[in-house]
Amino acid sequence: MAVTSESIDKAYGKADELMKATNGHLFMTILKTRCIHCGRSPKIKTKCGGWFQTYLHHLRHTLLDQES
Repeated sequence: MAVTSESIDKAYGKADELMKATNGHLFMTILKTRCIHCGRSPKIKTKCGGWFQTYLHHLRHTLLDQES
C-alpha cells in the first residue's frame, strides 16, 4: 500500500483520538493496571506527563496497521 498524504493525515487523527481517550496514558496490566509512562492507575483522571510518547506509540501502530 502506498503512503499518501491523506493516509498520514488519517493516521494522525486516529492516533490523536486514541491518545485523548485515555488522557495520554498507555496502560499495561502486570498484576495491576498502570500507565507505562507515569505509573498511575486508570482510576486517576489526570493527564499523563508522557502523553507524547503515548501519541507516538498509537501513531506507529496506526501507520503499521494501514500497510497490511
